[in-house]
Amino acid sequence: MGIRRKTPEVDAATIINGFCERALITKTSTRVYPNIYLGRWEADILELTKAGYLYEYEVKVSRKDFKIDAKKAEYWRGTNEVRSKKYDVLLKGERVHYFSYVVPEGLIDPEEVPEWAGLIYVRPYYNRVCIGFDKETGDPIFDEHVSAWFTTVKDPKKLRTEKVTPKELEEIEKKVYFRYHQLRCKLIKQKLVTPFGIT
Repeated sequence: MGIRRKTPEVDAATIINGFCERALITKTSTRVYPNIYLGRWEADILELTKAGYLYEYEVKVSRKDFKIDAKKAEYWRGTNEVRSKKYDVLLKGERVHYFSYVVPEGLIDPEEVPEWAGLIYVRPYYNRVCIGFDKETGDPIFDEHVSAWFTTVKDPKKLRTEKVTPKELEEIEKKVYFRYHQLRCKLIKQKLVTPFGIT
């Protein structure tokens, strides 16, 4: 009989990584972008489906952070005057086709999210994978990390009708490439990679 373990804690990074893994495994998307700016605000996860629709997933791990999200706004430079609010931009269809919150199971009730937003619950678990065998003893070697199950509690409503445009896709791809280039430069400075590959 195995030892019953406590349910692991889940943080935003674990949720984002688990969600990206899930999208790749289920093959429902053509692309999944973690932590990418789309317009004025960062999307925790941006998904482009094969049908050409953009889904934004906002990850929240605390109620306080969830409540702050409704107040997100862009201000005119050098003033306290609001230029635009995130929810207004979403409702006008100027951002994505669908928007959902992704939260630890039970953190937020479906009635608490805006009527147009979806809600996905996350349940973390320990994932144990055999990655090889000890050369001397033949015993299995395990890699253990926290993964997550995702359950849609409330479906989002469509916020815009036209599919993603080539220009929008080009902008997203430029941002992805720029982030890749920044990370690569950082790794070269840390001497973890050479300009030609891994050291």
